[in-house]
Amino acid sequence: MKVGIALAAYQPDLEVFAQQLLSIQKQSHTDWICVIALDSPLDPVLSSRLITPFQADARFHWVENKIRLGHKKNFEKAIQESLRHSVSVIACSDQDDVWYENKLSECLRAFSTQGPLSLVHSDMHILENEKIASKTAWALERRGIHNCKPRHFYVRNIVAGCSMLFDAELARRFPTIPEEAEFHDHWYALVASYHGGIRAIHQPLYAYRQHPENEVGVSPYRKLFTLPAGSTFAEILNKCKNGWRKSLRLASAAQREGLPLSIWERITFLSRLDLGFGLLLLAIMNWKSDRPLTRACLARSIGKALTTDSDTH
Repeated sequence: MKVGIALAAYQPDLEVFAQQLLSIQKQSHTDWICVIALDSPLDPVLSSRLITPFQADARFHWVENKIRLGHKKNFEKAIQESLRHSVSVIACSDQDDVWYENKLSECLRAFSTQGPLSLVHSDMHILENEKIASKTAWALERRGIHNCKPRHFYVRNIVAGCSMLFDAELARRFPTIPEEAEFHDHWYALVASYHGGIRAIHQPLYAYRQHPENEVGVSPYRKLFTLPAGSTFAEILNKCKNGWRKSLRLASAAQREGLPLSIWERITFLSRLDLGFGLLLLAIMNWKSDRPLTRACLARSIGKALTTDSDTH
């Protein structure tokens, strides 16, 4: 099965970038192409002796954006460029991680048990200051990977883009990532949850490099209610409202793009009729099994109850 690897890069540190390219080159599954979409000038990258070995490998395809697209749209471009090479599945890659040699093969093995229009994703090690953390990302975050229905994705995302592999047909059917979706991984996880479903691979398949420039990063879960020091009551309420608006915008985009929202999802995420009780119910249902999801649902429930129509946009 041919894999299209969509790698979005911006002013990469060439030393760590070369490590990532080498880890892709060493994959035990060799039937892949890697589209590298540069959101910064390509010449400084290709003129580096560190990158020279990869220019000889025809599986790497280099693309320079004429104007800067930003993180999400650069991934969209890399994904769509990958489709030009008749790939069956898409994997996404950051510019500075390190893939383990079995990453693609394990993802493909899991994907083969799922079927069409599905997505698989794996756990990851945290690489910080060139040292591997003792706990994986899923353990640190207490990530509720078992909660992967559409209603859960309207509240939060559990799929890291650099860990996922999904049916290329999803990218063909949904070529544009809506503006309302903050990240490419969140959008394609939501889309897959409505179609072939999502499967978690319970093993770390790569080392995720954690540093201050990470677009999202891994944040350890501490307790149900944690507030930044010095936060005012008004700031907390505003944060709840902003969380609710994000869910509303994402659900609105999903409806516009033709995803089949259930009646419950329409009421909970698109209507003001329930005043936040649907989100409160979702929080209660996951109280014991998924505290991070519970916290996010509670915040959005409060935000929805306090948000008026004039505050929505």
